[in-house]
Amino acid sequence: MSRNSKGRAWRRVAVSISLFTLLFSSLGGAAGAAPPPVANVVITAVADEGTGVPVPIVNEPFSVAVSLVDSAGNPYLVNQQTTISLSVSGGTASLGGNTTGTILRNESSTTISGVTYPNVENVTLHASGSRLTTGSWFLAVQKTAVGIMPSPQAFIVSTCGPGDPSAANPMCSEVTFHNGVGSTGWFGVGACVGFQEGAPECPQVEASLFSLIASLEGFYSKTDPLAVFWKCHKSVCETGTAGPSSGVPFAGLYVQPDDGSGFVESPPCPSKGTIGPDQKFCTDYVQSGRSAGNLILVLLFEGDPQYRR
Repeated sequence: MSRNSKGRAWRRVAVSISLFTLLFSSLGGAAGAAPPPVANVVITAVADEGTGVPVPIVNEPFSVAVSLVDSAGNPYLVNQQTTISLSVSGGTASLGGNTTGTILRNESSTTISGVTYPNVENVTLHASGSRLTTGSWFLAVQKTAVGIMPSPQAFIVSTCGPGDPSAANPMCSEVTFHNGVGSTGWFGVGACVGFQEGAPECPQVEASLFSLIASLEGFYSKTDPLAVFWKCHKSVCETGTAGPSSGVPFAGLYVQPDDGSGFVESPPCPSKGTIGPDQKFCTDYVQSGRSAGNLILVLLFEGDPQYRR
């Protein structure tokens, strides 16, 4: 082919491309406009890989399950491999470990394993992909957490390590389920700040949130409540003169009722080992006290508690 014929061929190709671009622009709207999303990303579950609890533990790998759904909420099957990327907002750090996963062709879901986060705080987790509406999930990263399994027998769960409370771990809790428990759950220590929008201010910026998630209905009552022993090292909960008539120096504990409403200060129990008729929880100052200078407060519950200090 001569140089001129090559030139004509090239020009014909160029003209064809220009015509295609014009046609695409006229059919799809203004040139450069982003195509609309084809599906929505939904985060369906988060779990610590070591314990299985449905919350991440600081610096430990956790998994994130995601699915794609259409506008009607039905599973959306992708026609090619699709990458899902994870990120967070509202915190002081970024995700570590593995932060991407792949939804295979003709599938609608995947699980991303090996994700980590370095700080104990409350953040928002995001899952995104090309031409997908980003999904979000509230992520309460725990300092420590243990799982709870259904059992009719008595058992103990604790966030205290050997020698705790200590200067290194000044606040911890221990629970004896003396009547057992009726469902799976978890017991953990997370951050108070940012846990619930519109909730009362945390007593301190460094306040901790202790979460005990378990089904207590039918196992505990106002006269046979679940007792949670909250322990605070003497370097944090110093001996003072202000306190209830029992002489135990007061330390403010706030509890979130099991109806999901805002945190309220735990009131004193009317008597030892008993929750008042108008109470769902209380602080038993008769059983509370100090051991080796460390403060121990006993909280009584008949429903699922979350409490903070």
